[in-house]
Amino acid sequence: MPPAEELGGNPATGGASAGGDPAGGASEKGGASSGGGASSGGGASGTSGADLRGEAGRGDLNPARRRHSARWAAGIALLALAVVVAVLATRPSYQATEAISPLVGHQAPAVSGTTVDGAPFDLASYRGRWVVLNFFASWCVPCQQEEPNLVAFAYQHRQPGGAALVGVVFEDTNGAARAFQRSEGATWPTLTDPGTRIALAYGVTSPPETFLISPTGMVAAHIYGAVTQRFLNQQLARAEQAFG
Repeated sequence: MPPAEELGGNPATGGASAGGDPAGGASEKGGASSGGGASSGGGASGTSGADLRGEAGRGDLNPARRRHSARWAAGIALLALAVVVAVLATRPSYQATEAISPLVGHQAPAVSGTTVDGAPFDLASYRGRWVVLNFFASWCVPCQQEEPNLVAFAYQHRQPGGAALVGVVFEDTNGAARAFQRSEGATWPTLTDPGTRIALAYGVTSPPETFLISPTGMVAAHIYGAVTQRFLNQQLARAEQAFG
């Protein structure tokens, strides 16, 4: 008798091929489906991998870009700082500017009182000549920078009838103001200003502030900040043209 394998075929192989076993067909379809699914899954897996690689690549570049941008920003900041330092190094500190004042073009407020040396003073006695009225303090750094220029200006105009300098102490002790001026060689009269009466009349808020007063007693200019000898001469020339 033939073996069972010859009569019925191998259920696992021959039977499946010859008889088209539904289980086998199902297995084949299932295998195809499974294969398709695997292929589809593999495709999905491949796409995700590409995306991940792209993201990884972009992620690798972002820190580099950030570092590059930071370097550029730091370089620009250093350049800007260098420019500011250069400008500050080449411009005069506390540079004087002509300021707006309601007094300009009007009669100057009266200035009278006692000097730091105890002598009486009245601005009215200076009619007929230009007066440079300077508010200052010994503790004021711009005033300290300005003082040698005022000394040079006073010496330049020392001839009879030349422009006269008059100082007014602003919120400082008389002793400190007197010592400061003597140390700088200032010899012009300097008034004390108890209660800042004179400063209030001229609207002075922060020294140094300077006023040019014409020979007729008119306020011709208001200057804010530390003057130089050259700047003061320029302002005086302009005032002389405008006010005679």
